[in-house]
Amino acid sequence: MVKRISHFGHLVANLAETLEMYQNNFGLKPVSVTSIGNETKNAMIPLGDLYIELIQPIDPNGLAAKALAARGEGLYHICFLVDNLEAEAEAFKAKGARVMPGLGDPPTVFIHPKSTKGVLMELWTEESRRKFLNRKS
Repeated sequence: MVKRISHFGHLVANLAETLEMYQNNFGLKPVSVTSIGNETKNAMIPLGDLYIELIQPIDPNGLAAKALAARGEGLYHICFLVDNLEAEAEAFKAKGARVMPGLGDPPTVFIHPKSTKGVLMELWTEESRRKFLNRKS
């Protein structure tokens, strides 16, 4: 069962410029800046009990780069916290949703936008969220 929103992903062309915009316009600063392999550079900005994840593609052939080229900068995904990642993934599959595994560690699951009226959805557990926030590049 979905507990609450963890974060939303903001797909950007330039992470440094976007971090500067968030700080200058909203007074918001990241608590972590890291990479997911050679796929993306990411920054997590706290906002109350949720986060804004800035995502800059670094692999021109990766999914995020393809999304940026097709749609431009903007909302990329919404991430929900769940108690049991595997059980939720199976429940979505049973309802006919297209479920995709995330990239590496921490464990995560994505639900394809064609299954969710156009928005990429991500599922995390509290443990996944803690691992991501504490990871080192």
